[in-house]
Amino acid sequence: MIAAHLLRWVCDPAKLEAIEGDLAELYGGHSGWRYVQEVVCVCLRQPRAAVRSFAAAVIALVLTSQAGPPARYTVHAADPAGEFALEILEGRAVSASLNGVRVPARDVVQHGDTLIIRRGDNGADFRLAIKPGGITWYPRQSVSR
Repeated sequence: MIAAHLLRWVCDPAKLEAIEGDLAELYGGHSGWRYVQEVVCVCLRQPRAAVRSFAAAVIALVLTSQAGPPARYTVHAADPAGEFALEILEGRAVSASLNGVRVPARDVVQHGDTLIIRRGDNGADFRLAIKPGGITWYPRQSVSR
């Protein structure tokens, strides 16, 4: 468990065995939230813990934060009908191109996470779903020339 690793990392080695024994006696191997809270309190009371506790807190915050997709990104993709690209800003499509040709803004329509490129699938509407950090779609069919 992370709390046990944190305790071993922060605690003075000379006191570690006694502290682990006390915690085991109190919690009997059940490591719930009270156990974690107790470990954090013990770590904060250790003399060499100031820098390590701060570092551990920063690492924990970074690891548990929910990092979302970047605010603006471009998706390049291909299917049997050819290549296409979408520029997405904060979950909204701001431009699209099909086979290197920019799609007029009036033909790029978005409702929620559904994007429709009018006449983008061999004359039919091309539908895509914008997901955090990417897209999903059913491949368009190629056209024989």
